[in-house]
Amino acid sequence: MDHCPPERLPETLGLSEEFETAYEPVGDVAVSHDAATGRAEIRYVALDPLPPRRFWPQDGSRGRLVPLRAREAATEAAGAPLALPVRVSPDGARIALPTGGTRDGTHLYVPPPAQSGRHDLLDWSRRQVAAYDSWKRGEVYGIVREMVLIGPGGEAESLDVSPDWLRLDLDGAREALADAVSAVPETAPFRP
Repeated sequence: MDHCPPERLPETLGLSEEFETAYEPVGDVAVSHDAATGRAEIRYVALDPLPPRRFWPQDGSRGRLVPLRAREAATEAAGAPLALPVRVSPDGARIALPTGGTRDGTHLYVPPPAQSGRHDLLDWSRRQVAAYDSWKRGEVYGIVREMVLIGPGGEAESLDVSPDWLRLDLDGAREALADAVSAVPETAPFRP
């Protein structure tokens, strides 16, 4: 798949007119175009227009934020296989991993026990904290996949729009898009 800025999409696809994606792309779009069939696949990161009211899924795979009190910090941390201290703004609108020492954290993020491997667990937990912080700010991203049919005159007809709202922060959504693009064979959408 090729990458281009959204404003260059008509030129990249050889369109005779402007083309509007179903959602506003954030950053470059990934494009795969088969001139023989006229089919094109467009993938991009977009801001979720209707973010979920609750961040944590109700399937047991979620971690939890636990208030951290000076007297209870050792007890809380000792009872969990791993706990990351996080800072929560006074209004509760933002959370983040502390950049310096851990003594001034106000909460612990305790991942679910089903996650395996300490390194994987730390990485997973950091992504969850970043995604939760993004959600608290109303910034939830996902990946959109659009299938387009391009006519002989360069006109575009949208065939399918498939958004996948992943409850990710922007960096997480960009990683997910890169993974999705690299996992798809170049000819996947055009096989007979």
